[in-house]
Amino acid sequence: MQAFGSYQPSANNPLFPLTFFFPPTGKMAALKAFIAVATVTFAIQSATATNFTVGAPGGSWDLTTNLGSWASAQTFTVGDNLIFSYTTPHDVLEVTKANYDSCGTGSPIASYTSGNDVIPLPAAATRYFICGTAGHCNGGSAGGMKVAVSVVAAAGTPSPPGSSAPPPAAGTPPSPTSVPPPPPPPKKSGANGRGLEAKAAAGFGFGMLMLLAL
Repeated sequence: MQAFGSYQPSANNPLFPLTFFFPPTGKMAALKAFIAVATVTFAIQSATATNFTVGAPGGSWDLTTNLGSWASAQTFTVGDNLIFSYTTPHDVLEVTKANYDSCGTGSPIASYTSGNDVIPLPAAATRYFICGTAGHCNGGSAGGMKVAVSVVAAAGTPSPPGSSAPPPAAGTPPSPTSVPPPPPPPKKSGANGRGLEAKAAAGFGFGMLMLLAL
């Protein structure tokens, strides 16, 4: 590496000597390319994820919100995030299905108590959450503080091929078939829409690329 600056101690600045190095041009170009790829990847992920505040916009993680109805109205996709916003004495426990059904609080998968818990959904699966405070999971007027979240694969994930239809009988001309266009993907709803996230992510990525170009 080539030294491009140094610092020597003096009476006014009695620090140890420092020498700064600048990486060779080839390595700097590779570093810039790596940062550019990482920046674009981050921007794409940020633009496609949705943050779901549990119970929002009409309710929250409490005893009065019908959390089952709220969850059934959402479409949770791999890469999204759940946000549990609440006050004491509530908390959040991620549990097994058996403990979800029985409101059992023993040996939870995870426990959250911050009051503003962000829980990522990185894989397609059904996740189960309850409030661990005694009487809250199956109490209240709206079915209790419990919610099951079914996470589906992101759009574009290939589905397994189906079985092929049997060939037509001999002497019977095949009937023409038309393939209907695929239905539009379901519109996702959540406390924070994708529009602002996409603009923020795109602005961040553009700014980083401009800095790297200098």
